[in-house]
Amino acid sequence: MEPFLSMPLSTIGTISIVFRWIEVAVQMQGIVFAILFITIISRIHSIHTNLRIVISSFLISCLIAAIVRTISVIQELYIPLELLVPDVRTLLTLLRISAVYAAGFHPLLVAFERLLAVIRSRTYEKETNVVLLLILIILVWTFSYFVMFLPQFTAVSSMSVCLSFFPIYFFITTLIAYIRHSNLELWRRNRGVLQFSHSYQVRDNVETARWLFRFMTIFSILILTGWTSLIIHIYLLEKHSALIVIKSVGFVFDISIALLTTATTFVLYYYNNKVNIAVKRFRLHHVNVRSNNIVGLEGNQLTFNTKEEGVNYFQQYQMAWS
Repeated sequence: MEPFLSMPLSTIGTISIVFRWIEVAVQMQGIVFAILFITIISRIHSIHTNLRIVISSFLISCLIAAIVRTISVIQELYIPLELLVPDVRTLLTLLRISAVYAAGFHPLLVAFERLLAVIRSRTYEKETNVVLLLILIILVWTFSYFVMFLPQFTAVSSMSVCLSFFPIYFFITTLIAYIRHSNLELWRRNRGVLQFSHSYQVRDNVETARWLFRFMTIFSILILTGWTSLIIHIYLLEKHSALIVIKSVGFVFDISIALLTTATTFVLYYYNNKVNIAVKRFRLHHVNVRSNNIVGLEGNQLTFNTKEEGVNYFQQYQMAWS
């Protein structure tokens, strides 16, 4: 511990700046991914409207937290402390904390939406609960705002608030695993017997629960890592530990929260087939697609745009048979 205590303030300042720029890079990446995936998910009509609303709302929460945090960090790096307006700093801090809490509570909305899908699996495909979900989203933000002030106005400590997320996420992850297992068993027992719409919804419940389980696993790891580091950070502040250790633990919290958006979008892309296809279609329409080299039936090398591959293959076969 002695080397940390004797570390020069200039070295600590340099390390702190490096930490900040790493965080800004991760936050900016998350902002881009969040905007991209909110745009894409809003257009995927094969995903139920209710689930699209919940996932988009979660990404918006992460987006707000990322934008506010990026502004705050850039202010800290380029604007002297004495020139910063205290009210603006306080507002940005409160907005970021409430957005992080809102993102943290969104898995409860995901669990609620999936329970509706299971309980009403016979008719859920044709149902929408937009008004109800919007009310719940507003309640989540309102509750997040009040939770943020609990340690200041009640006997509830910040550590207690952080620790409360552990059983919540364990319950939600277990619930989603149960939904996947129960719907898979229902589909196996009644294969070919269920009505088409009911069978589709049961199958969709299984597929959705699979990627949601992965989402909750990664999300829980990041959030719980962040909350654990925050608890340690609070403890170290109370014990007046070495400044570099406090800043390092604080960086773990910041980077864990910053990675939420990127991790969520990666799970959506790699484990949700509908989102994966939609992202690839988006790229085809908005990005210059590389041309692929195709070897013709006579051994000649042909270069075509990937959008035309199917047509060109059939033309080659037609020429070969003519």
